[in-house]
Amino acid sequence: MKSGRGEKRGRGDSATRRRRHFASFLFRIACHPPARYHRVSVSLSPCRRVAASSFILHPSSFTLHPSSFILHPSSFIPHPSSLIPHPSSLIPHPSDPHVKLINVLKDFLAFLFRLTPRRLRLILTRFGHARFIVSAGAVIINSQNQVLLLQHVFRTGSGWGIPGGFIDANEQPEAAVRRELQEEVGLELGSAQIALVRTFRHRQVELIFLCRPNGEAHPRGIEVKSAAWFALDALPEDLSEDQRRLITRVLSDGAKGRS
Repeated sequence: MKSGRGEKRGRGDSATRRRRHFASFLFRIACHPPARYHRVSVSLSPCRRVAASSFILHPSSFTLHPSSFILHPSSFIPHPSSLIPHPSSLIPHPSDPHVKLINVLKDFLAFLFRLTPRRLRLILTRFGHARFIVSAGAVIINSQNQVLLLQHVFRTGSGWGIPGGFIDANEQPEAAVRRELQEEVGLELGSAQIALVRTFRHRQVELIFLCRPNGEAHPRGIEVKSAAWFALDALPEDLSEDQRRLITRVLSDGAKGRS
């Protein structure tokens, strides 16, 4: 009986040693696979066989390429188009509730303004806007290509300049030019065309006409000291630079219009 038990124990110990050797063999194959073991198959079960090489991970699978840690500079620089909003995004849509509310308020204010008496509307408009003095002047060229200049008594500097004056209430600019020439030098105009409009002295608007005469100019009243025709290249030496530039601009713009 003892010998039988000893034989069983011996067989059990040898089986354990074989299992340990086999496990060690598999471990060595998994960690350091020699070339001759690449085709060795391991029996995991009677019904399934798996190649030992399927348990082996290639060292390159644990290695990250250096380029994966480097970000391209363009990833830090936003595209210019992303910084500039599209114009359509700045215009509110008519269906926006805020736009609808603003339109309702505008309609209501317009309704109240229409109900206001006309005289009160004019007063409100005058108080809400800047007021200007409006004058009209004339660059008059005769058939000899000479320009008419008047020496005004109340004009600063030498007094020489183009004829003109302030527009009265309810008076048209061309009618004001013709009236001023009749009052100052008794000259009729054959034609008058608007040449330019300018603002100066902060609160004055001046309309300049390019005109052709129909008659002679002679001073009248106390406002004009003398009247004379001058060639364009022989203007008075004490004529202001503003008047010189004004005459040149009107004649150049008039020449462009005729061409």
